[in-house]
Amino acid sequence: SNKLFQYMAAGIPVMVSDIGNWPDVVQKHECGVAVTPKSDKITEAIVNYIDDAERREKHGANGKQAVIEHYNWEQQQNKLLDFYSTVTGT
Repeated sequence: SNKLFQYMAAGIPVMVSDIGNWPDVVQKHECGVAVTPKSDKITEAIVNYIDDAERREKHGANGKQAVIEHYNWEQQQNKLLDFYSTVTGT
């Protein structure tokens, strides 16, 4: 699960499965696309990125900005520490 945020931090547009919560992250920050696994949509999404450098660059930059603003230790630490407290009862 960290790979998504590592790619976003590197400014790489991402492609995720349209299952689970990943599409919400990608759509919220306009940093990639969500596709159905094992479908022609994967090829279509790749070709669209190859053909559209401006979109590729925009999605990469949006992902990087999302990590800077939202998906980093300073922003997430309290959520994680609260979770640990709940789990451990401390």
